Amino acid sequence: MLVLLGWILVPTTDILSIAGPLVILIVYGVLSYIGAPKLDRLNPQILRTASLFGVLAGVIFVSEVLWEYIALPADNTRAGLIEFGSVFGLYFLSGLVVAYRTRQLRQGILTAISGAMLGSLIWLIAVLAVFYIFRGSPQQTQVFRAEGNYDDFARSGMSDFNSFIMEDFMGAGFFHLLLGPIVATILGTIGGLLGKGLAKLRRQLISL
Repeated sequence: MLVLLGWILVPTTDILSIAGPLVILIVYGVLSYIGAPKLDRLNPQILRTASLFGVLAGVIFVSEVLWEYIALPADNTRAGLIEFGSVFGLYFLSGLVVAYRTRQLRQGILTAISGAMLGSLIWLIAVLAVFYIFRGSPQQTQVFRAEGNYDDFARSGMSDFNSFIMEDFMGAGFFHLLLGPIVATILGTIGGLLGKGLAKLRRQLISL
């Protein structure tokens, strides 16, 4: 609904920009509908841990989005690095925790992916909702300056800023939803390998 609202607010937005995140959201919905019961049967720890770490990632995302509009920093680069560094750390830890408990690398990876999907959904809801609420406000103007949106618009060659910024947000939503689980797969694998290794080391120490 939030994605479609963007098209309603700015009808000149390229339809492909709207279709991108919608397609990913549909894929998320299908995977959740089919996959969640299977994960629960495989090991209830997967969904429980993924929910915890996914919500924590979402809290970080929401906090950073709101902080931009409250603090109005001149440059958001540092905050963005802290935000994504923290979230990536959570994906890594989720894979480590479940692999350590279950000694199954696959379950650690599935946990990280599931948590990333949840965190990405929370991010998309927050970023679009805040964008619409503050649309046209002085606070949003300051946020756009800090993020370099006006410079990007000048380089884009487009004549309509509203269309540009809406397409920019939709493009960000598409890539965030797409890349979140991919990054989580990599980090979950690394964390899972470490967790599985720690579990093996613990068994060996106990057996001594």
